[in-house]
Parts: sequence; C-alpha cells; structure tokens
Amino acid sequence: MKDKKTLNEEGKALLGVGKYKEALEKFKEALRSDNSFVKAYHNRGTALSLLGRFDEAFSDFSRAIKLLPNVHNPYFGRAIVLTKMGRLEEALSGFNLAIKLCPENSKIRYSRAILLMKMGEFRPISERRWGLGKRDSPCASCISK
Repeated sequence: MKDKKTLNEEGKALLGVGKYKEALEKFKEALRSDNSFVKAYHNRGTALSLLGRFDEAFSDFSRAIKLLPNVHNPYFGRAIVLTKMGRLEEALSGFNLAIKLCPENSKIRYSRAILLMKMGEFRPISERRWGLGKRDSPCASCISK
C-alpha cells in the first residue's frame, strides 16, 4: 500500500491533467490512511470544487482550516467555493483572511479583485470594509484607471 504523501502527490498530478475523479480517489485513499492529513483535505476540496460538488468542497476546506488554521491555502480554496456558491460576502471575508496569512500572494489578491468587481465594489472604500491594514488598502489612483 502506498503512503499518504505518495497518494497525495499522485492526486495532485491527476488534478494537473484534468483527471478530477481519479484525483479524488487518490485523496480519499490518502485520508483513509490518515484522517488528519490537511494537504489531502485541501486537495480533495479542490477536486470536489472542480467537479462542481461545492458543498462537499466547502466541508473539506473547512476541515483543513480547523486542523491547521494558520495556513492560507484552505481559506483561499474555501473563498473560491463560496464565490461559486454565490455567498459573496463570506467569500470576501475568506479572501481577506487568506491575504492576512499570506500578504504577498498575488493570486489571492487577484481573486479578491475579481470578486469585488462581481460585487460592484471595486472602488475606494473604507479600510474597515476591506478588513485590512493601511499597507494593504487599495490605491485609489490604480483603481480609478
């Protein structure tokens, strides 16, 4: 039997080539060997999201957050799922939490910007609404272009 890390890596490789159902099985197998393996919960959440199974994906990302709350990846994944579920305010909160944990991650910032455009809020707004510190506030001159 393969170890959990090997199964997780095989699942990630399958995700990379669009074989989401096969990847899902690898992550399930990894979790059968260790039901506290955070990376497998995160990756299974990604596979479930790509398969359109958003409620299950939300649960997996939430489980990963509960097990390891100081890592940005599950917050980011859950925010993506919340966006797909139409729960935009919750998604914005998730993106903000992910940015607080990993402020240099441009992918998260880009995804939050897309969400804000979708919400019709991509404009200068109060720092409290953004939920971030001064350093992370949007630049008014950049937004108005």
